[in-house]
Amino acid sequence: MSNAKTSIRESYINKIRLYAPENKVLFLIILGLVQVALYLRILALDNLGLNISNFVSLFLICFVFYIFSILVINRNSKSNLSIKKIFFIIIFFSIIFRIIMILLKPTLSHDMMRFLWDGRLIFHGINPYLYTPESSELNALKDVAYFINYEFKHTLTVYPPIAQFIFGIAYFFTDGNPFGIKLLTTIFDLMNIFVLTLLMKTINPKNLLSGIMIYAWSPLLIIESTGNGHIEPIPIFFILLSLLFLVKSRIRLLSISYSSACLSKLFPILLLPIFLIHLRNFSRGNIKKFLVWFIITSSIFLIPVLLSSGLNLLHQIFWYSQNITYNPSLYRIIELLLPFTSTVNIARIVTYSAFIVTGFLLLRNKNLENFIEFAESCLILFGLFLLFAPAVFQWYLIWLLPFVAILGINRKNIGWFYFMAAVILAYLPQFSFEYDINHIALIQYLPLYAILILSAFTANKSFKTLTDWFRLTKPET
Repeated sequence: MSNAKTSIRESYINKIRLYAPENKVLFLIILGLVQVALYLRILALDNLGLNISNFVSLFLICFVFYIFSILVINRNSKSNLSIKKIFFIIIFFSIIFRIIMILLKPTLSHDMMRFLWDGRLIFHGINPYLYTPESSELNALKDVAYFINYEFKHTLTVYPPIAQFIFGIAYFFTDGNPFGIKLLTTIFDLMNIFVLTLLMKTINPKNLLSGIMIYAWSPLLIIESTGNGHIEPIPIFFILLSLLFLVKSRIRLLSISYSSACLSKLFPILLLPIFLIHLRNFSRGNIKKFLVWFIITSSIFLIPVLLSSGLNLLHQIFWYSQNITYNPSLYRIIELLLPFTSTVNIARIVTYSAFIVTGFLLLRNKNLENFIEFAESCLILFGLFLLFAPAVFQWYLIWLLPFVAILGINRKNIGWFYFMAAVILAYLPQFSFEYDINHIALIQYLPLYAILILSAFTANKSFKTLTDWFRLTKPET
């Protein structure tokens, strides 16, 4: 029976090969041009919120071609000339995709409005941690169109100091035009490709091309960062730098880079235990040096904030963690089972506690002796947080990308690829009453959990990568 299945599979693959171009480079160019056409079509929609069904359809089609592109190049050519050509094609289309999407109006969230507002305050010499946008002290600055539509006028900013510095720089050069934020974000995004290339050459040169492709051609990254202006590429730049310094055993620079990531956005702080566990394998002196420089770097940025505005930043972080809900999975279930009062949200306390306990159980017996184990643990912890988090915005999944790029497509992380595509469906009930929020949640999360559970149960069995099973090009000889 097994031989029959193998024969059927080989027959199917051979039929596909009949239609696959012999020239992998030409095939990749065609796939890139198809994605260019799809991004141009998305740009033509203008306001994505008003054309949400069309946008989601185009995004999912683009994601299919993105996955197909990864599968095509995952098996590297032994020819240096071919590798250089493919690398050039990847970089060329990465830039073209972003040039197209930088022209897109950021209409899917209100985050850009906060970026512009905080930048405006900094430009005028006002501490953004002191006042909410609705404060009467800021009346002279409210004569901007986006202020009227901003949803969170009653809240303080939640963005850390390095992010605020970026907002101020963007406002200085573009006078409050969203293009400034998007341009800076895109520059960091392109630098991430360069740093990732250096990192992949060091730790996994065999999968260099596919790793770069996974990050650089990601539709989720391109739409949400370059298109909608979310600043995830900025802290990810510092995360990638810290990984590069980690493999080179540059502990001081590693700590400064990691601290800068946390000071750009808060999510990287989740990885602190993993860094400490990994460094423990080398010497306690490394842990001490890492923590000392982490504290020094953080203090340089945070002490002025605390002295000038007290605990406002910490208060706003707590407020955000207690009040913002969007597209959750496990939290949705816990919330239905547990009570909510006006002063204490029991469901959130239980959810965050469950995340901490689960994360501890997953990490307690891990030594993380090599870099691949380290990267896998980072991916698991970020993914676990998304499963428990009360708010799972589309751009939060960008945090998975660097680690997925390092590890490549395999059975352990195929669920996250599915999620990076399916999460876009959450926009449908947000912008249209035609879609039921519960149905959309089931489409996102049921297959995700099924894939993750299946992966966990079969983790110790030998397996081949997807491209070994579904190879579209003949083996290199």
